[in-house]
Amino acid sequence: MKKQKKKSEEPVILTTVSSNYQLGLIKSILEENHIPCLMQDRGSGGYMRLYAGGSIFGTDIYVSPDNLEIAKELIKVISSEQEEVSEEELAREALEAEIPIE
Repeated sequence: MKKQKKKSEEPVILTTVSSNYQLGLIKSILEENHIPCLMQDRGSGGYMRLYAGGSIFGTDIYVSPDNLEIAKELIKVISSEQEEVSEEELAREALEAEIPIE
């Protein structure tokens, strides 16, 4: 009888996100490419994410070490597509949304 080797490789952190949008986007990209992932909220972030739509604590996304490099390449596209937004643009959007500015 042969002993089967168990993979005892622990998942490694791919990235940390703060918004539900980022979390959903990365999760769907990984799922489309058949890369299993785990999500773990930091601190009381799970409650904040449900209540406020995001968390100041963040949500860690983990993948297996074998998939880490591929997953990094896939999400690199997301970060390169994000553009810098000026303070003036943020203030204008806040005024339009009637969000108080401090």
